[in-house]
Amino acid sequence: MFLPMLIHFLRLVTNFGDLDLLLPLSVVVAFTLWRSESRAAAAAFLGALVLCLATLAVLKLTLLSCGATWRLLVRSPSGHVGGSTIVYGTIALVLATHTPRVLRPLWLGGWVALVALVATSRVVLHMHSEAEVVIGLAIGLAAFSIFAWRYVGRPHPRVNPLALGFALSLTSVVAYGSQSSAELWLKDWVALLRLHTGICWRDAETTRFAAPLPPLAGNPARGDAASESGTP
Repeated sequence: MFLPMLIHFLRLVTNFGDLDLLLPLSVVVAFTLWRSESRAAAAAFLGALVLCLATLAVLKLTLLSCGATWRLLVRSPSGHVGGSTIVYGTIALVLATHTPRVLRPLWLGGWVALVALVATSRVVLHMHSEAEVVIGLAIGLAAFSIFAWRYVGRPHPRVNPLALGFALSLTSVVAYGSQSSAELWLKDWVALLRLHTGICWRDAETTRFAAPLPPLAGNPARGDAASESGTP
């Protein structure tokens, strides 16, 4: 009885790291920073977020394409964990900056707890390995550190934490539960790269394409090697 309840809880938690929720929350945060603080603060957050997501996307493309060929255990760094770290970390930092000091441990502790739960859910639900979660966390923390370095210690015009909290809550209610297809699109890009370039053609990750991709035409050596190894 306990295990099914735990799995159900972790499935609910893991949705907080989905891109279809994180992106709308990011829009709310960026708009709030732009209107209430400065364009520089909003640009710093958006720059850190784009850096985080782009790094994760490049690593996913590279490792999904060539991870097996290079005999790596890591295939897909956790975007849920990386995205959660930068987005919820920024929310916690902004709220901590504009609320009484006594509440700061609440916001920062809530951020740490939520990211830890998302990370745990990805491993327990067999979505990622421990190493993939750690890599996602490291990328998210690096991006958050860049934003925090540019944000902390500078003058901050007043942000209304109640208005921000209401906007974030409303956005969460509307966007929570949506399932992003970003991972499927990445796997399709991997398939297209193999099809048109032959890069890391021995890998055979699952994609939405019905049939396995053949070796690059016009190269008998690759076809012979594939036949001998049993890989299409």
